[in-house]
Amino acid sequence: MVFFRSRSRIISCWLPVLFHSDHVRKCFKSVSTSQILCNTDRRRLPDNWGKKRLQKIKLSYIRKMDDPKIQNILQPFRLAVKEQGDFVRQLKESGAPELDVKKAVNELKLRKKILEDK
Repeated sequence: MVFFRSRSRIISCWLPVLFHSDHVRKCFKSVSTSQILCNTDRRRLPDNWGKKRLQKIKLSYIRKMDDPKIQNILQPFRLAVKEQGDFVRQLKESGAPELDVKKAVNELKLRKKILEDK
């Protein structure tokens, strides 16, 4: 092992090794811009920011859904989604053509979207 007397000699000895392109690629991983933006945004906001606000929204949504009036409004839409889901399941079990199954699945997605919008 060779010992150098000054730091400049150590640096000049290791400089070509450190900045070789393969060595740099192995040592440093690439970082996307979204990761950089996400990290900087987190530094500006406190760790607990927004948690209580979201919790209140979720609780109010659940309380609204317990209302019998809303349950009566949503019941026909839920039945329509259930019927279509049963129909899709029946088509898949019976081995129906793939095109018919896709049409039924698209109809099921449409009914689910209508239910979510209500």
